[in-house]
Amino acid sequence: MELGSAAIGNIARMICGDTPYNFFPYRSSSYLTAFFEALNMDYVHDGSTRYWWVRSKLLELNKDIESTDCIPSKSMIKVVEYLLHPDHFAAPEDPKHAQAVQAINSVLKPYELEVVINPKTQIAKLVASDGIFISTAVKAIESIKKITFVPEVFNVPNVEEIDKTLEYVPEILIPIISS
Repeated sequence: MELGSAAIGNIARMICGDTPYNFFPYRSSSYLTAFFEALNMDYVHDGSTRYWWVRSKLLELNKDIESTDCIPSKSMIKVVEYLLHPDHFAAPEDPKHAQAVQAINSVLKPYELEVVINPKTQIAKLVASDGIFISTAVKAIESIKKITFVPEVFNVPNVEEIDKTLEYVPEILIPIISS
């Protein structure tokens, strides 16, 4: 899925910390470079207008061939999740962080996507609006073969089977078993 032009523009403004998203940290040229480097993306700000530079990089990531019909590219998911990382805000309980989550969710809503925040770590994860986990930060474990265990411990033994088993127990063990 490719995000639309308006969504890309809004996310670019959020990354820059520009109006109307002043509750995101303001990022100057070197901080924009650092933002993308933290995601292992080889982008160095060239001194051009911050918004247009970020927007052009997001458009590249948005067209990533890895994207499918229902989720953005892995790179775009990483950008969105990292944008809301608690390290970018004064404190985990910072009201600006809550505003940022609300803002990104309003941008992603038309695509049936939203960000949920882990209450313990405050780390953002991108999910489908129906709650299906789509983040690339954790790989799903592929199931190869389904195994069903049926422990015999929980079966109630048949009295006749016990009697038959005891017939074959040597006489030496019978007093031990009986007691």
